[in-house]
Amino acid sequence: MKKSKIIIYLLFIIINNVSANTIRVPQDYSTIQAAINAAQRGDTVLVSEGTYFENINFQGKGIVVTSNYIFTQDWQTVLGTIINGSTAINKDTASTVQLLNGEDSTSVIEGFTITGGSGTKYHFKDLLQPYQEGGGIILSYSHAVIKDNYITGNINNPVSGGVEDGGGGGIASMYGNPTIINNMIVSNSSGYACGIVLNWSAGTIKNNIIYHNKGGAVDGCGGVMIYDSPDSVVVENNTIAGNVSLTGTGGVSISLAGAYVPDIENNIIWYNRQVNSPQVSLSQPLTFNDVEDHLYTGNISVNPDFADNTFLLADNSPCIDGGDTSSICNDLEDQNAPGKALLPSKGTIRNDIGAYGGLNTKLFPPIITSDIYTSKSSFIISNASTGKVSTLKVDLLNLGTEDLNVDSVTVNNTSLFSFSPNSRGMVYKMFQSDTIILSYNPVIAGSLMDTIRIYHRASSTVSPILIPVKITAKTTDIKDSKSIIYDYKLYQNWPNPFNPSTNIKFDIGATAHVSLKIFDVLGKYVETLIDGVMGSGNYNVEWKPKTNLSSGIYLANLQADNYFETKKMVYLK
Repeated sequence: MKKSKIIIYLLFIIINNVSANTIRVPQDYSTIQAAINAAQRGDTVLVSEGTYFENINFQGKGIVVTSNYIFTQDWQTVLGTIINGSTAINKDTASTVQLLNGEDSTSVIEGFTITGGSGTKYHFKDLLQPYQEGGGIILSYSHAVIKDNYITGNINNPVSGGVEDGGGGGIASMYGNPTIINNMIVSNSSGYACGIVLNWSAGTIKNNIIYHNKGGAVDGCGGVMIYDSPDSVVVENNTIAGNVSLTGTGGVSISLAGAYVPDIENNIIWYNRQVNSPQVSLSQPLTFNDVEDHLYTGNISVNPDFADNTFLLADNSPCIDGGDTSSICNDLEDQNAPGKALLPSKGTIRNDIGAYGGLNTKLFPPIITSDIYTSKSSFIISNASTGKVSTLKVDLLNLGTEDLNVDSVTVNNTSLFSFSPNSRGMVYKMFQSDTIILSYNPVIAGSLMDTIRIYHRASSTVSPILIPVKITAKTTDIKDSKSIIYDYKLYQNWPNPFNPSTNIKFDIGATAHVSLKIFDVLGKYVETLIDGVMGSGNYNVEWKPKTNLSSGIYLANLQADNYFETKKMVYLK
């Protein structure tokens, strides 16, 4: 099947480029740019494996710049053919690949690892201040095709005075209409839109893995940003996961200039992290996506369940056959099993949500990263009271694809602070998370300072992670200094996700009638764990779902007097 596809592809090139030439690098020219300079419309620049320290510019030419991937269809060819833009002489034009002269859709960049870029100084039409845009690839008024590339390790880095830290650590398009398909866009960084940005651009973004891009300090967004696009934008069958933004949205950010709404469907948007914003910024309903904490009609919000670091879906993933039911969105059919999807799609031919669904899907190679994300960088608590136990929470997420080993979590003053759990010796799988709860009980009034230290073995993150804690405590009038005054509080269950059981911890501030009930994500009653009068104190209840209960999201609902709180739990059978 693969060989026949290659033959058809090559015949297409030959038929449509009768007079076209193939210019080989380094056989004909020692650099890619020299070959581009010599190329005419319709030519193909064919690049052998190796590392090329260049920043290439298409110069408006309708040419194909490709590696031998067009013959091998092997991602090892992509990983072995590297364009490294880190040695740019002019740091104002330091994007690794530049399509700045209105290239049309006959301009193609295919089959490379694109890395080392630091962006290009760009003047937008209506903005006085220039921005450094497009760390890996920059497009301006271009309709070029970007396919089958590994775009990684690009960091927008303005060096000229008065230039803002711009967007598109991986790809930035301005006023164009690019096609971005079957790329891995991984571990790039920028001031906003660390993965991809379409600024006043149309565009098609399909079947990409957009993962582990970080930054967003200027205008937010770790994954994909669509900013004031005037017309057709299609974002379909992408896996947008594990991106981190210091401000704004972690996954997909959409700013609308008018009534036009982009077509965003069949995407997995999970495990992206941000400070206070959602995974997706759009308030209008979306359809057929799997978005974490984002329940619109037509969407699901269930852990996608990746099988491994290729982001392939596990056999029981809810994203299999979860996409658009329209036949135009169908997966490729396995000719040896009519009605069944051709791998890497799974299930029937109904669209699989994520990068492995639809007609364009290809199996990506493993992605190797080691990283840890914590939800807090510091705590400042000014309303603590002596003799009163309070808690702080640190969410910990294995953002890498390799197993994360946490050796221990410690503080200096163990008599004042305690952890539940302390995570000593814990091993977290890809995207596995936990909530570390720090309890403190100040015994005297005044300012208290300490540091949470998380010791781990993630190679890309400094160990230990240091989280300063500053507490200003006031005296509480209590008769028995040994007694503890509790607030009403429902904590996140642990472990989460869980199987076969999980612990639900809560505090009761005073004697009250307490109910703790479980509901499914649609609000249907499942089970009552507690229903009766309880005194003040700290409690822990184990919930072990019944054997007939399916995997999914469940809600723990605590009611005590006027207190009401719900926590989301993920059960994996």
